Amino acid sequence: MAKLGTPTGAKNALSHYKNTLFDLFTLINNVFILSQIGLTKVLLIFHALFD
Repeated sequence: MAKLGTPTGAKNALSHYKNTLFDLFTLINNVFILSQIGLTKVLLIFHALFD
């Protein structure tokens, strides 16, 4: 097992951190896209109701 002090351990830790960050970014991005779609639908419904 590689210790964190070794280059391999540091590389593994870094790639794990990058993956976690990427997953988080993807999640935020998906939520943002869904909320944008939801907002558009709500606005369309409001336009239909109050036209």
